Amino acid sequence: MKGKISRSNDEIIRSLKNREIQSIKTLYDNYSSSLLGIISLLVSDEELRLEILEKTFLRIWQESEKHEPINSTLFIWMMKLAIEVSAECMDLQLAEIREKFWQAYKELRKNIQ
Repeated sequence: MKGKISRSNDEIIRSLKNREIQSIKTLYDNYSSSLLGIISLLVSDEELRLEILEKTFLRIWQESEKHEPINSTLFIWMMKLAIEVSAECMDLQLAEIREKFWQAYKELRKNIQ
């Protein structure tokens, strides 16, 4: 992440839904490293990780109307999209990739503690 998030997530979501290009740039600057970390839990190939990250931000742009702040935070919504895109790119069922993610997450937490 590059520095502090300078705009509120509500503002960014509103800008995304209004198709303001700066909003996706702001999201990329603020969240790309975190999303890449999540993708890295699922994918070992660096080139594929970057492809998935790119496709994730494209999906965020395309599906911004679907985000409902009442249902999830912006980051959780983007994380779910990253996992979905990972499943598609790896030709796996969503349930498989979610299980792979949770196993990797549990292992990571165990190693941190």
